[in-house]
Amino acid sequence: MPDLSDALLDAQRDLLETSQLIGMKSVETGVRLVELNVRLLNDWHDSAAAGQGGSPVPDLSALGDYLQQLGGLWMSAGGDIARLLQRQAEGLQNFFSAMFSAGLQVPGTVAAAQHNSAAAAAAA
Repeated sequence: MPDLSDALLDAQRDLLETSQLIGMKSVETGVRLVELNVRLLNDWHDSAAAGQGGSPVPDLSALGDYLQQLGGLWMSAGGDIARLLQRQAEGLQNFFSAMFSAGLQVPGTVAAAQHNSAAAAAAA
């Protein structure tokens, strides 16, 4: 029989690791978004400084590229975070299963639960 305290610690460790990965993915996505915005603004600034078109209207092709990259960023990040959340849900299920198993292994726990069920049935 495996040591249930080790199972609980492993489940808790997995939950913590997944939570950290979700946080890091969120920060990574935020950094990529800032880099994308800075690149677009630099392109617009360079375009205006070079006097292209003589108009303050930004280059629409750069805007189209930006929107395409932005969509790709959100699709990628959303899929990664969804997978991590699913992994975390599985980890929670494992954690609660380990807790339940640990509770059943404590001497007297099952007997106490049976006694309480019998007492509740008798009272009804």
